[in-house]
Amino acid sequence: MMKRPTTRPVARETRGKTKYALYLGEHGHELWTMGRHRYFCGYVADPENLEYAIDTHEEELHHIMAEFA
Repeated sequence: MMKRPTTRPVARETRGKTKYALYLGEHGHELWTMGRHRYFCGYVADPENLEYAIDTHEEELHHIMAEFA
């Protein structure tokens, strides 16, 4: 299980009702959702690609939800 970040986010983005935060972790930049049910979305190689990383994460979630629906 991933440890929740303890530092301040280096970037933030909101998509609909979902808020994302980019943190600088031990192994690079980590993308997390924010809020009560926070979870790790993945690693981001370049912080300038935050929007692309969020798009990719949301597309993966869409495919997972379609698979189990």
